[in-house]
Amino acid sequence: MRIYEKNTHFVNKEGVLIKKYISNITTHRHSHDFLEIVYILQGSGIHEIGDTTYTMFPGCLYIVDSGEVHNLHFHETSEYYNLFLKEDFLQEITLSLDGAEVDALSFLRGRKNSEPFVRFSAEKNRLIQELFGQCYFELHKAEAPERALVRHYLSLLLLEYASALRQIDHTREPDVILPRAIDYINRHYKEPLSIDEIARRYNYNPVYFGRLFQKYYGCPIKSYISDLRLTFAGELLETTSYSIDEIVLQAGFGNKLQFYKKFKERFGCTPKEYKTSLLQKDNRLALEAPQTDALSLSRFHWSATSDAGEKLYELTAEDDSMLLAGIFPGDTILFHRKSSAENGDLVIIATEEGKLLARQLYTLGTERQYILHACTDENKKYPDVYLDSPKILGRIVKILHDPKNSRIFL
Repeated sequence: MRIYEKNTHFVNKEGVLIKKYISNITTHRHSHDFLEIVYILQGSGIHEIGDTTYTMFPGCLYIVDSGEVHNLHFHETSEYYNLFLKEDFLQEITLSLDGAEVDALSFLRGRKNSEPFVRFSAEKNRLIQELFGQCYFELHKAEAPERALVRHYLSLLLLEYASALRQIDHTREPDVILPRAIDYINRHYKEPLSIDEIARRYNYNPVYFGRLFQKYYGCPIKSYISDLRLTFAGELLETTSYSIDEIVLQAGFGNKLQFYKKFKERFGCTPKEYKTSLLQKDNRLALEAPQTDALSLSRFHWSATSDAGEKLYELTAEDDSMLLAGIFPGDTILFHRKSSAENGDLVIIATEEGKLLARQLYTLGTERQYILHACTDENKKYPDVYLDSPKILGRIVKILHDPKNSRIFL
């Protein structure tokens, strides 16, 4: 590792040096006894500071303290500024922050609890680029630079940095950021996910983010992701004929050995044993389910006895044939088996085509004709249906909406 010293690095007595690079090289891991500011104009790459790796994009600004080990690795030809600052020069710059006067060195040393970088918005980038450009022009002109002018540009630059830090600190509060992270995980758990990726997405140190997640949700983030994948894998075993290899890929597991280990820890059996137990259970329940004149019902199970003492049956909506009653595919319907209906009952009806419908029934006089109302539309956009003798499977007692259905139910 290389160590750069201010006595040999600075060729002037100003205490400040700025360079502009167009490069795609990887720098050596190094440290120095002065501070460095790196600002990315164009390109991308990674910036390693200590043991942490940060992604570089245009608009990113990094503060590297004296003694910190770092290096830059660019993925492409990139353009960036390097600003080197002696400690005594920074002590000459006074910043007014929150009503208090503080020198720039104390401010930069005091921000150690924050991440060492910010990424400015496109609008702010124009100002930041202008400030770096003015510093570069002043320090590279033929005559001696105006120290007061350079200090002025740097003070404006550091005030913008302080403002960006405050915004990050606000948006990184746990009650703001953790729900966003949970939502991101819930949408992407089937893809390769790492704690590092999630933490840096929300500007957190990965180790700290992991501790914060466990504190708020009571489990490690890896366990949370694994549990989502295992739940999904169980659903695939129950509802599809996918092979184990296909399920491993579909559920987002890295390899089959990891999947088998986690699955057995969660369910107490192997995936094959789990699938066999489901088939045996379905066969037993099918025998106990009410017969419906050759109507084929997938996932039709006998359920428990309700508080009212009636035997309930459980049916999972498989298609959109019950949409008019506000029941969507994946929803679970608990119903009481009966062959007739009273006025106003919400019932399940079997059609001659083998479809199941959920409708609200009304009888018409003594002719035993039924009118089926589309229950969820107050404007009655859907036409009523008249039937002489519908096959009534039973009266609906309760509808359990699948949380994956992003609908508002009536």
